[in-house]
Amino acid sequence: FHAQAEAWYLDRPKYRLAGRILGKGRPLYLLNGFGGTHELYALFVWLLREDFRCVLWDYPGTAAGTTVNTSVSLDDLAADVAAIAHTCGDASIDLYAPSFGSLVALTTLRAWPQLARRAVLQGGFAHRRLSRFERWLTRSSRFFPGTLARFPGSRAVREYNHRRWFPPFDETRWQFLQDNVGRVPVSTLAWQAAL
Repeated sequence: FHAQAEAWYLDRPKYRLAGRILGKGRPLYLLNGFGGTHELYALFVWLLREDFRCVLWDYPGTAAGTTVNTSVSLDDLAADVAAIAHTCGDASIDLYAPSFGSLVALTTLRAWPQLARRAVLQGGFAHRRLSRFERWLTRSSRFFPGTLARFPGSRAVREYNHRRWFPPFDETRWQFLQDNVGRVPVSTLAWQAAL
């Protein structure tokens, strides 16, 4: 994936986006879920590369070593989708969006209804009410200086929520997820949760 995917960068008013394109055919834009980077799609994109030109990127502040010093809204993220499509010369696209990505997809579909031909939302939600503890955790986590790997209890939560979906015969897949998600800054997850 890294060797064959074309890297790209796009300067936006508040931040710089970075991503990759792999494949040929209809443009398929893959929006990230909650946590993790575009690299989580590497195997999926590799399998689709003959039929789709897959466009992937990380949300602002998601990739290791990046930060966002300004507030980012769903409207900003939807505008990013439209700007990327314009830059790539795509008048219409297909969208795939799990979990948090579904919020970005729905916002994009509302703001630019002519842009997406099709959208697949997996495990999506339009709004989620947070408990008092979740609101406190979201507010206080914005100031946590490290990554999810260093956040107390995060590995146990991932193990509880996701481990059963990974094949027991290939431990490398589970480790890949742990490593990828663990690199995401906690402050980025906090602002995503607050949206």
